Amino acid sequence: MELLSNRRSVKHRVGAVGIMLGLSVSAGSSRAAVPPDPALSFLELAPGSMTNMRISGDGRYTAFRYAPSGGTLANVFIYDRIGGTTEQANRMLNGNLPTTNSRCYTPVISGNGRFVVFACYSIDMAYPQATTGQGYFLYDRVSGKTEVVAATPAAGPIAGVLAAGISADGRYVAYRTSVDGHTYLNVRDRANQTTQVYTPGSINVGTSPAYLFVSDTGRFISYQGRETIYSTYMDMSVFDRSTGVTERVDFTTNGLPDKSPNKQDLSMSADGNVAVYMSDYTKIWTVPGAPVGLQIYVRDRAAAKTEIISEGNGAYMYPHVSANGRYVVYIGAKTGETISRLYRYDRLTKTTRTIQGVLGNGNTAVYPTLSADGRYISMDINIPAEKKRKLLVVDLGAAAEVSLSANSLALTEGGAAATYSMVLTQVPSANVTVAVTPDKQLNVARTQLVFTPDNWNVPQVVSVQALQDGVAEGKHSGVITHTVTSTDIDYTVVKPSSVTVTINDAVVPTVVLPGATWTQSDLQVSGTAAPGANVILTAANRSTGWLTSVSVLADAQGHWSRTLSGLSDGVIEIDAQADGIHGAVQSITVALLPPPPISLPPAQQ
Repeated sequence: MELLSNRRSVKHRVGAVGIMLGLSVSAGSSRAAVPPDPALSFLELAPGSMTNMRISGDGRYTAFRYAPSGGTLANVFIYDRIGGTTEQANRMLNGNLPTTNSRCYTPVISGNGRFVVFACYSIDMAYPQATTGQGYFLYDRVSGKTEVVAATPAAGPIAGVLAAGISADGRYVAYRTSVDGHTYLNVRDRANQTTQVYTPGSINVGTSPAYLFVSDTGRFISYQGRETIYSTYMDMSVFDRSTGVTERVDFTTNGLPDKSPNKQDLSMSADGNVAVYMSDYTKIWTVPGAPVGLQIYVRDRAAAKTEIISEGNGAYMYPHVSANGRYVVYIGAKTGETISRLYRYDRLTKTTRTIQGVLGNGNTAVYPTLSADGRYISMDINIPAEKKRKLLVVDLGAAAEVSLSANSLALTEGGAAATYSMVLTQVPSANVTVAVTPDKQLNVARTQLVFTPDNWNVPQVVSVQALQDGVAEGKHSGVITHTVTSTDIDYTVVKPSSVTVTINDAVVPTVVLPGATWTQSDLQVSGTAAPGANVILTAANRSTGWLTSVSVLADAQGHWSRTLSGLSDGVIEIDAQADGIHGAVQSITVALLPPPPISLPPAQQ
């Protein structure tokens, strides 16, 4: 099968393969500057069906299901945005590709981009518990091997059209099994090779794909389901494996249970705290001041607070929250509009970025998904005018941050300074001031840096020294904190960052000379310094102006020794410096012995 009928890619920025399509981008009214057009990369497929996009945490890999037109096969693939390559993930246990009745569903990729878990109905996949080959499988992109996840389902057969879930590191895999009208939650610990079966509330099968989300630690599992298979209402829930408690997360903004029968598309942040879903509750049960229609709900479990983030009356669908819980992407249109748009909401700044041009002109898309930091969006675009489907990855650029060249330094009290630099990650709409605040152990040359829309990406240097306090503390540390202020709303939410400095107590180097006078041109000098320090010796003849400089490393006990050569008559001053600390200058008087008389042969006397 020819998967790629055509692939076009252009280098747009470092680490991304993309093509600029001239999208117009607008932002919330609280931001003055318009963000730059995003970079796009896409995979164009031969005619067929492409569904179930899931993107890796770093935005590089996208797993998806693809079924070519006119056939019965459906396979799982992984698209590498940077490498521009595609590989098939649903391989048999022996590593070969299946050829007989391969029907695979709902791939989900781990946050680290290494593992893809998916369901298959395929004899070729050699699932040991059913002649149809029905089961959940996991493909390791690095090793190229496939393993069976649901090898011995303790609670009955799986529902393969429903998605499994996987933790960011691939350790935990969650999936449903059903028997006698009851549905169970299974969590596979791949490290311990154990599977636990749970019976949380409202786990009964809902609509496909009904994604499960697993927190990074494997503790929290989010799912959508029903109390029973006959229940009218869909419930949005988070199950805590540690406590065994199921918590409903579908509440209205006034704290009432959301009883809409039209709820779906639940997703969860990596820490299990933020849950996002779609509901038309306000359309059926009027809430004063709330927008009407299909809306996007965000539940903060820690704060026990719900907010509606979609913009006004309309139909908004397919929400997905980034792993860090900051961004929510969704698709929709306001009432009266005929063109759907792609939106990304920022929970910190409370602003919505509208990306126009991706949809429209009859183009449609479902289930956009975000990378862990919310920078990349992966989605399936159906383009009827071209009779094509494309896997599209949108790069919205780095979030507003202060980028440091180093997060740690090593210094000696009273010694030489060290430096680091910083830039902004995104052009600001107004000046950004960074306050540089050292603790009592440190001193900096500049306590404030100002970045403008013109110099935001030009590195500014901070020089730092460790203060000599005369207190024997051994190896200790200091911290420099950076606090950001700006009228640019994106930079108002930047959290303070820091540089940690490891500090050694000051050790003043010493110089030991063999005496007050010396009669040879070579002089062996010894002394002490901090263990492992680079000792720089400078010798100068006060009478003639002669000067030389050499270096030597102190041993593990702090001892060093070095021979100075080329001395001449006069007073020689010797200075030792280590870690920027100078010792006391020592001097020695050199009076070279005259050379011995030349003895001539008798014939020449």
